[in-house]
Amino acid sequence: MAEAVPQGRSSQQKPPVRKAPAVSDVHIVWLTAGLSCDGDSVSVTAAEQPSIEDVVMGAIPGLPKVHLHNPVLAFEVGDDFMKFFYDAEQGKLDPFVLVVEGSIPNENIKREGYWAAQGTDPKTGQPGNFIQVDTKFSSEVNLAKVRDLTNARLR
Repeated sequence: MAEAVPQGRSSQQKPPVRKAPAVSDVHIVWLTAGLSCDGDSVSVTAAEQPSIEDVVMGAIPGLPKVHLHNPVLAFEVGDDFMKFFYDAEQGKLDPFVLVVEGSIPNENIKREGYWAAQGTDPKTGQPGNFIQVDTKFSSEVNLAKVRDLTNARLR
């Protein structure tokens, strides 16, 4: 004889077992120093499904802890803010995802100065040239880390 099931529970199933994320933390290093406005950053604040608050506060099951480093939305300023970018460049921020908001300027077509910059180059004290920063981030090692993170998320 079948086991008696309380009324209303015959169709209920056990909740699915949630797997832990493949990575516990991920840093999103977001550059807005390209040739654009900060419209993409601002539009993220209006997202609802999910909201940026849900993402960074860990309210979405199965998503790793997200550390968002965006100059428009960050609490930190100056060197405290740029530390995350320098750490990513040196391979100390693992894993991270690089987001580039706006067009990447070709710094090789001007005679002097720069089109876009973010932060200060600690070696020269000059504004951080965007194309130099982009080149540092686009090493094959860092791209492989981003691909590994993406593949882990898709599994």
